[in-house]
Amino acid sequence: MHVAFVYGAYENLGIEYLSACLKRAGHRVSLIFNPLLFRDATLDLPWAASWMNRDAWLVDELVGLEPDLIAFSSTTDWFQWQVGFARAFKQRRPGTPVIFGGIHPTTAPEHVLRHPEIDWVCIGEGEEAMVELCAELDSGRGPERVANLQGRTFTNPPRPLFQDLDAIPFPDKTLFYEKAPYFKPVYTLMASRGCPFKCSFCNNSSLRKVYPNEKHFVRRRSVANVLDELEQALRDFRFSAVLFEDDIFTGDIERTREFCEGYRARIHRPFVVETHPATTRIEELELLREAGCVQIEIGIQTLNAEARRRIARYETNEQIESALKALHQSRIPFFCDHIVGLEGDGLEHHVQALQLYNEIRPGRLNCFFIAYYPMTQVADDARTRGDLDPELEASIADGRVGSNENFGSIVDRQEQRTAESLRFIFAWLPFLPRPVVRWLLAKRRFERLPRSIFLSKILSGILATVLGREPRGRTILMRYLYHLVRLGR
Repeated sequence: MHVAFVYGAYENLGIEYLSACLKRAGHRVSLIFNPLLFRDATLDLPWAASWMNRDAWLVDELVGLEPDLIAFSSTTDWFQWQVGFARAFKQRRPGTPVIFGGIHPTTAPEHVLRHPEIDWVCIGEGEEAMVELCAELDSGRGPERVANLQGRTFTNPPRPLFQDLDAIPFPDKTLFYEKAPYFKPVYTLMASRGCPFKCSFCNNSSLRKVYPNEKHFVRRRSVANVLDELEQALRDFRFSAVLFEDDIFTGDIERTREFCEGYRARIHRPFVVETHPATTRIEELELLREAGCVQIEIGIQTLNAEARRRIARYETNEQIESALKALHQSRIPFFCDHIVGLEGDGLEHHVQALQLYNEIRPGRLNCFFIAYYPMTQVADDARTRGDLDPELEASIADGRVGSNENFGSIVDRQEQRTAESLRFIFAWLPFLPRPVVRWLLAKRRFERLPRSIFLSKILSGILATVLGREPRGRTILMRYLYHLVRLGR
C-alpha cells in the first residue's frame, strides 16, 4: 500500500510517527509538502500568498505518485486549504480514497464528512488505526471494521489511548527533511503525550472529551527511550538544537534530574522546553540550565484571577509572579504566552499584565487571541452565554474564521482594533526601555501607536529571533528564505 500524506508550513510529528509505523508494517509512504508562505498561522498576507501559491504544481506531483491512499493531518486553521487541495486531487483521481485525521476531524467529524472530497476521518491517535486500515484495503476490504474511523455510513469508537509510548518506533524524520532540509538543524520530539492541566481553550480539553474514561491521559516515555532517540538522531542528522514539544516538560524533578544527567552526557546540545506557572521551581530550572536549556516557554494567559478561573486555570497571581521570578533567577531566556479576548478580561487587566512583564522582562511576549475551536470547553461556555451563535460556530468548524494568531473568534471591529494595539505593545515590550513602556502604558498611549502587522509581528519576530536564541523562530525564518529564493517551490 502506498500512502501519500499532504501537509504544509511546518514539520508534523504526528505524520512522522504514522510514517514510521506504516513503514514498519511494510507500506510505502510519500509526502507532499507545501511551504504555505504568507498563509500560515504566523503570517497571513493574502496578496503575497496568492503570488506564491503552488497548489496546482503539488496536485500534479501527487497525481504522478499514483498513491493508493491520501492522508491529511488537519487543523481548523488550515482546513479550507486542505479541503481545496483534496478537491483538486479528487477531480483528477476520483477513485483514490482520502482520509482526514488530526485535531480538526477529531473534534468536528460530522462537519468534515459533509465535504464530498473526504471519504473517511480518523478520530484521535492514529498509529494503530492507519496500519489496520492499510491492511484492510490491501485485503480488498473497507474501513468499516477499523476502530477510530468514521465514514458517512459507519462510526467506530476510538480505541483506548496507547500507553506504552516506548513501543512506538521513532518518528520518520527523513519524510520532512527530504522536502524541507531547514528542519534538520532543530530536532523536534515529544517525551510525553497529553497534558496534566485542563485549560478550556486548549485542544487537550477537547481530547479529554474524546477519551472521557482514560485514567492515564498523560503518558510519558522512559528517559532512556528519549535519549536513545536523540542519540540515534544525532548520529544521523547532526542537529544543532533540540525542541521538546511536550505540553508541559516540568513538574517531576526526579525525572528531570535523570533526564538532565543523561542529556548532558550523551547529547549536549542546546534545547527548549515548555512549563506552567504551577510546575516552575528554581531547583528544576537550575537542572535544566546546567543540562543546556536555552529557552523556556510559559503560558501566563491573564492576570485576571476571575477570567483565569473561567478557563480552568487555578494558579494564583502569587504563583505566576513566583514562577516568573524563578525563570528570571535561573538566567534561562524565557518567553510568555498571553491571551486577548477572554470573557471578563478588560483592557485594564492587560495593562496590569504588561506592567508585570515590564519588570520581569521576558525575551518575547506572544500575544494570542481567544479562538473557539470545536469541542473546546471555552467554546461550550461561549455558546452557553450567547457569544457563539450558530453562524459563527459553523464558520469556525469550516475553518473560515481567523486563527488564534489572527484575531481568533474576535469578530467585533472595535475589539479587533484594541487587540491589534495590544499585540503591538506586547511584541515590542522586550525591546523597549522600561521607562518608555511605562510612558506608553500611562494614559494608554500605546493605543495611538500604528496598527501594522509588519511592525507587530514580522519585524518584532525577526528581532526576537536574531537577538535571542530562538530555534523555532530561526526555523521559520529559514523556511521563508529557502522557498523565496526558489519562488515558492
